[in-house]
Amino acid sequence: MMGKRATVVLLLLFFGGLGALWWARTAGVPTADERRAMAGRVLPQLLRVETEEIGRIEIEDPSSGDSIALERRGEDWQVVEPVDALADRRQVEGLLNNLKGLQASPEAGSLTSGDPARFGLEPPARVIRLFRSGSREPIATLALGDELERLRYVKAEGGGITLADSVRVEPDDVDPLLWRERGLFEIYSYDVKAINVVGPDRRLNVVFDGGRWRIVHPFRAPANAEVVNGLLADLAELQAISGAEGFAAEDVEDLAPFGLDPDRATIITLLPAGLTGPAEPQMAYLGKAPEGSDDLRYARRDGQDDVLVVRARRVGDLGLNPLEVRSRKVVDFRPNEVQGIRIEAGGETFELAKESDGWQVQMPTEGPADALDVATLLETLVGLESAEFFKASEVAAERSGLDAPAATVSVWLDRPEPGDEDGPRFERPANAALKIGRFDAGRKLVYGQLERDEENLLALPETVRAIIPEGRLALRDRTLVRQDPRTVRRIELSRGARSLTLERSEASPGAGGAQAAWQVVEPTEAPADRLATMMLIEGLARLRAERWVDESESEPSDFGLEEPTLRVTWEDASGDAGARTLEVGGLVPGRPEEAYARLDGESGIFTIGPKLLAVLTAEFRERRLLAFPVEQAVRIAIRGPEAGSEVVFERTVSGAWGPEAGADTWPMGYDADRVAALAASLSELTAEQILQDEGPMPDGSGLDPPALRVEVRLQDPEGVATVRFGSVANGLRYAAMKAEGPGPVFLVPAEPFALPVPEGSADSTDERP
Repeated sequence: MMGKRATVVLLLLFFGGLGALWWARTAGVPTADERRAMAGRVLPQLLRVETEEIGRIEIEDPSSGDSIALERRGEDWQVVEPVDALADRRQVEGLLNNLKGLQASPEAGSLTSGDPARFGLEPPARVIRLFRSGSREPIATLALGDELERLRYVKAEGGGITLADSVRVEPDDVDPLLWRERGLFEIYSYDVKAINVVGPDRRLNVVFDGGRWRIVHPFRAPANAEVVNGLLADLAELQAISGAEGFAAEDVEDLAPFGLDPDRATIITLLPAGLTGPAEPQMAYLGKAPEGSDDLRYARRDGQDDVLVVRARRVGDLGLNPLEVRSRKVVDFRPNEVQGIRIEAGGETFELAKESDGWQVQMPTEGPADALDVATLLETLVGLESAEFFKASEVAAERSGLDAPAATVSVWLDRPEPGDEDGPRFERPANAALKIGRFDAGRKLVYGQLERDEENLLALPETVRAIIPEGRLALRDRTLVRQDPRTVRRIELSRGARSLTLERSEASPGAGGAQAAWQVVEPTEAPADRLATMMLIEGLARLRAERWVDESESEPSDFGLEEPTLRVTWEDASGDAGARTLEVGGLVPGRPEEAYARLDGESGIFTIGPKLLAVLTAEFRERRLLAFPVEQAVRIAIRGPEAGSEVVFERTVSGAWGPEAGADTWPMGYDADRVAALAASLSELTAEQILQDEGPMPDGSGLDPPALRVEVRLQDPEGVATVRFGSVANGLRYAAMKAEGPGPVFLVPAEPFALPVPEGSADSTDERP
């Protein structure tokens, strides 16, 4: 029985507690947290009142009897007494927030026992009353007294006298001029996504799309971001001039005297992005200039019948000349945004589409597009700037060439233009379409025009002509070989009557990571020229055509490929299975730096450029014939074609050169300096050209028999090298290694080896034609 009674008592206490909490809440009894928040507040009753609930503010000056009343109208505030005018919303909201959080100064305490007159509170300087929307009973009343430095005596109705921050109770004026909205727009310049201007002889629409400003009316073109941002700053700061002069008239019914009637006013609309406030459009009207004040304009905000006077600055002429807002850039997209390209030129239509595996040519032939060519085209296009703008009506069509343009380049991005319908690329309107007209040699410009700007012409640089494709095979992939150069093992090169073969020999195990060496293995073995060989391998492994050739209107013989002037075959480690062969024909008419070529496995003919041509005609055999430290030469013998015609020189202990031991005097034409110079030339003897790799000495070379034989003996490593010298032609001299026999023939510089022939020879000049 006792247990049941205890349970009943606990239940009564529980439900009684709940009832007490409900009563406290409905009766407005503050919670512990609310009491802590109210502590020190001058108007604690506002803690539970949101500023949006306050619909009316009254400020009274008891000494003069003047007062002002403001009421909330939607998102705005209106001065309703003593005039009816738009109020400065930010100023009103600032006062409300300050009053809601107004704190008594910690150093003041409560002065409830003091005489209110001592503190300027009887009568007070100002009385501020706050009302809920639709109520005539104030929810808070605050009297303002004297100021004490940065503090002010205040007294809330029903509360005591205290000190509060004087800034927090401002503004407290009853002059409506100080509360009226002076600005035409209430927006930050960075929060605007569109500007629209309509008026007599003017129309301008600029939108912020894809991270950039664009003109969409009266034509479509990139806008100058710096100019647009400057105009937005001017519009955001556009406000009535100071004083009463900034308000020309209130409650105006006839706007015509101010030029603000619909037929004459300039209407400026700003569309907010909604970053800092409502996204509803803001509209203002500009009228005519007050008499004698050309720098001023009559103006009004949309929905208001008060006429303001503003200093218009650049805004007054906004929209009269849209070119002032236009960027000199022809297009404003980035290359990576482009998804499709169409070029109409020379009776052909080229279409390129960006797919998951790269750019593809869809017209006039299908196949992979050349990534480098497409990238160059787009970089050229996005980099175009117009040096100036011309009125289309002032330039004759035959002069601009735009009635039959050399090319029209259309571009599709990954999104449609503002106002355009979306759809598959090439079916929806292009984001940009540029007509390329005639080149004016006198003015060094190319006329151009954007498709949606029929009123203006562009002055483009000559570089725009590089966009125009040459031939129906243009823009096809020109990279013919994609091979790792390190896999090339053997190269066979045939140039007319001369052929050679190069092979790679892997570095020996003890070479310590040294690079593999290349050798000439046929027709004779010799070291290969490392630089020339590496350039050849690089050119073949990454073979790239200069351009494709349209064979439809030519004969095969036109390309010189029936009997190629050069053929090169290269293999990788797989041997014949991985071999590729390049054949080079004749030079391209009008392009002597290019030659026709074809590659096995490729169906078309293409051209190769000067860089690869130079590599293919280079010398791949090592051209260094002798290489030794000059101080290692200890004996030099020079022999003429006749028996017994010989002079010999030796290096002395002091290091100087002298006649052979036993000779009393220097031979005619020789001295120590000349022999030293000869030794230096021999130590780095390099061929300018290799004429043959094997065979008998050619006719006219003067090497059978030679005009001179020069033998140099080395000390370390010990050995003897012999060079034969023959005839001289055009500053070069025929030369061959070894004392006699067939073999390679070279051309070397003639001057270092213009040596006197030893006595006993019938020829003492050694110069032969």
